[in-house]
Amino acid sequence: TPQTTFRYFGFLGSISIFSRIFLTCTMMVSVFSMWVFRIGFAYLFVKVWNVGVMGVWLGMFIDWIFRALVFSARFHGFTSRVQQV
Repeated sequence: TPQTTFRYFGFLGSISIFSRIFLTCTMMVSVFSMWVFRIGFAYLFVKVWNVGVMGVWLGMFIDWIFRALVFSARFHGFTSRVQQV
């Protein structure tokens, strides 16, 4: 029926806006953490502190820890909102 079709397209519109906001935030955090932590710390470990190739791995590990903390905090925010509803 036409009413069902209009409801369907209205739902798609709201979901697409929400997903765009969600993915934009995820992408911004990923790009920021890659440049600051992965590349920044890899440079510090390799060039400044002379750790060598292990410094690149440490920079990647620091980047993963930062992302895990940020995304866990964000996920915890979603689950607390669901419990409120």
